Amino acid sequence: MYVIVEKAKLEGKFFGIMNTLPDGRVYIPISEMRNVGTLLDIDIIGSARELKELIEKQQEAMQGTEDIDPGFSVTPEEEEEIDPG
Repeated sequence: MYVIVEKAKLEGKFFGIMNTLPDGRVYIPISEMRNVGTLLDIDIIGSARELKELIEKQQEAMQGTEDIDPGFSVTPEEEEEIDPG
């Protein structure tokens, strides 16, 4: 079983490995809840198969959508000098 929650709700509470869903939420094994404590507004997925189906469904829904900032990952020109201050 897995717990799906907004990443911000785990910050400062959970220091293990978090996997991110296409929608930005993260999931952790439910067994890790003993390290996290009480959380509100979570989803629980019953099996790895259901989790995989959810991920695939979200990936399909995101196909064909434009990036919010398509130039974000573009490397700046090497000739451009940055003023150190």
